[in-house]
Amino acid sequence: MYVPLVGLNCNTIGLSDNKSGEINLTTVIFSYFKAFILIAAAFICARFFIRSSRSKCPKLINKHIMVIYLIVGTVFLLVAGIGKLGFSIQTSGANTPAEKLNEWIFLFLSFFGTFFLFIDLYLHLFIPKENPQN
Repeated sequence: MYVPLVGLNCNTIGLSDNKSGEINLTTVIFSYFKAFILIAAAFICARFFIRSSRSKCPKLINKHIMVIYLIVGTVFLLVAGIGKLGFSIQTSGANTPAEKLNEWIFLFLSFFGTFFLFIDLYLHLFIPKENPQN
């Protein structure tokens, strides 16, 4: 089902570099590739963080801290998504310094949100659980 979005063109969602709002296939592919690289880097950094901190600072790996990782990661991703959507609605698609700063803030929050969620996931899946009382 096709639902037209009134007043929304490709410039407002950041997929087009030209004034007409046409989506360039190379831009879309590059955007997905950039997202893949961001997620892979966050996973690698989270795994390195857990492996290095397990022996150096075991206080960073417990149930209470794992909940904090989950909450912080989720909040970072929500703020990044809402901030990116809210800012893109208010702009005209130009490459102003404010829009470039918004893109870097979005990438920063997305990276660290994903990083914290991967830490939580890694701790839940790969760290042995405490032995429960039988």
